[in-house]
Amino acid sequence: MGTTGTGAGRPGAVVVVGCLIAMFITAPGQTFVISTFSGALSGSLDLTLERLGLAYLIGTLASALCLTGVGRVADRIGPRRMIGVASVGLAGAGLAFQSAGGFASLTLAFFLLRLTGQGAISLASSHALALRFDATLGRMEGLRGGTVALAIATVPQLSVALIASHGWRFAAVALTASAAALGLFASAFLIDQDPHPAGGGEDEGEGWSHSFDLAGARRTVVFWVLIALVAAQAAIVTAVHFHLLPILAESGASAAEAARTYMTYAGAGLAATLLGGVLADRLRPAPLLGTSMVLLGLGAALLEVWTGGLGSHVAMGTLGVAQGLGAATHGPTLARFFGRRHHGAIRGAAGTAAVAGSAVAPWATAEVMERTGTFGAPLLMMGLLAVALAMLCGLIQRPQ
Repeated sequence: MGTTGTGAGRPGAVVVVGCLIAMFITAPGQTFVISTFSGALSGSLDLTLERLGLAYLIGTLASALCLTGVGRVADRIGPRRMIGVASVGLAGAGLAFQSAGGFASLTLAFFLLRLTGQGAISLASSHALALRFDATLGRMEGLRGGTVALAIATVPQLSVALIASHGWRFAAVALTASAAALGLFASAFLIDQDPHPAGGGEDEGEGWSHSFDLAGARRTVVFWVLIALVAAQAAIVTAVHFHLLPILAESGASAAEAARTYMTYAGAGLAATLLGGVLADRLRPAPLLGTSMVLLGLGAALLEVWTGGLGSHVAMGTLGVAQGLGAATHGPTLARFFGRRHHGAIRGAAGTAAVAGSAVAPWATAEVMERTGTFGAPLLMMGLLAVALAMLCGLIQRPQ
């Protein structure tokens, strides 16, 4: 089965382009762009980096708690309308960010940025693909994941340039407004208008007629295994990225050398995402996800045990492959195992776990580092956690 749902009948290639655009415009709500504002925010708002981190933690956790509800709304109104509504919300988040004057208002801005950009639009773009594709869903998710690598390679540099030339307040509005305009264009002209089958009954297809709702999915073991894998991957990758410069500084690497490892990560992640999408359409998800978690643990451990320039690039490349392979497999597995009728809510629950993991992990890593005096302990703990979760991948089987 190549597609599921009838929708407005737009060609599949057009829908894919719309979803890729939607994924690209999540950049203003992603950590890799928000982090470019930290220095300017600290100086302008007279907030310490610790207070900035706390505001980001609170805003991100609050947004995570909303994502399951966002997914339920997406099930009712469809991904096209969700992307449109969230794009308008992203523009509003940019205005809130631009107007921030202290801790409370900045926390609210972070919440809105993470809820709309990193949360709702990302969820809706994946939801749209799951409603439209089946046999090639892994490849479509691979393309969607590759768009993130493109955003990582381009948008932070644009953000830094705008902040340097026009100030952080202008940059906040410019980035979110332009992203919102692209999102509205994708919503209006590219994404299917109605993902639900028109006739019901036998026309619905297996992806609709044999679907779990969120409560039913939660009663299966495989749901919680998949949720744990999503949360762990988001937590480990975000913690490493957030603390990468001080982690590599412990082994004598300069800031410039540490920054170059991001390119290694992005390149490896892009290749693994595209290849992983093809593999996810042909192989069972259990070995793919197990391999992803083993590589995730290996990459975290290598940052500690293999010091020096080559070691840091190998470690970041390994993490990129792990993240790319996992990202290309998680989404199709959720859709294929639990069906499409309630896919938005189920995908939202996975998004809640991922965002919560990415919010807590940098703070927890810093706490362990403060107590031990080195990043070695938290990195090795990440490695052990990932390998332990890899052993659970044998439980990943299609639920009945």
